Amino acid sequence: MKELKRLNKMLNEDSGEDIREYCSIKNGVLLEVDNSVSGRFVIPEDVVHIDEEAFVACKGITDVVFGRGVKSIGDRAFCYCTGLEVLTIPESVSSIGESAFWHCDSLRHLRYFSSCSIVPYNCFGECGRLQRVEFSTNWSGKIEEMAFNRCFSLQDVEFPYGLSVIGRSAFSNCTRLVSLVIPGNVEKIGARAFAGCTRLGKLTLEEGVKVILDNAFNGCKKLAVVRIPKSVNSIGYKAFYGCDYLRKVYVSNNAKYEFYRYDAFPENIKIVES
Repeated sequence: MKELKRLNKMLNEDSGEDIREYCSIKNGVLLEVDNSVSGRFVIPEDVVHIDEEAFVACKGITDVVFGRGVKSIGDRAFCYCTGLEVLTIPESVSSIGESAFWHCDSLRHLRYFSSCSIVPYNCFGECGRLQRVEFSTNWSGKIEEMAFNRCFSLQDVEFPYGLSVIGRSAFSNCTRLVSLVIPGNVEKIGARAFAGCTRLGKLTLEEGVKVILDNAFNGCKKLAVVRIPKSVNSIGYKAFYGCDYLRKVYVSNNAKYEFYRYDAFPENIKIVES
């Protein structure tokens, strides 16, 4: 008990010096952290890389402060850190591994200010309490497959204009999303990217979006109206099936879409040229 009290005090200090007693660091690589640690964890300034699974199942950590030297985070580095509540990934971090923060069940607010040009595969998948995602305004890159899959509490995500691809199932089953604006720089919305977002009622596709793949919005039951910009040249199989409230789809009268009407939309949908 005495050791635990001392550890909790230590984790709330800014210096991070005593943290070395509870983790293994070699040649700038943070290799492993004792999973009994709790509270705020300040990563020492001389750490350059956080190794894969270094923090796995450190369930007592509530906050992580990245030292200015941290450049990369390995695969599954923080997965199952179920006590982590808020997270800011700074610009100094330029590489992040797959499933790095998977199943951080208490994470509520994410600030993705990293200079990494992707949000990797399954990076924040199944963070069931995540409500808000912020990107830096100048961020550009791709959100990869299943990056935010099954984030059931996600309500607020504002995509930066530099976003170019939304990957397969990237936001599938984010059942509390109610509105989305897809910026015009997005070339491709992946298969099942927003499938099962059952509360999504407002969707804005900005001019410039080019491809909507199979089942991209399948099961978005609350969608009532969709406007397809002229820039879209392909809409995939059953892209808007299962949208129970959808009655009208507006398309440009001089656009040429590569889709069979009844493959992309249910039979009862009215296609309106405007």
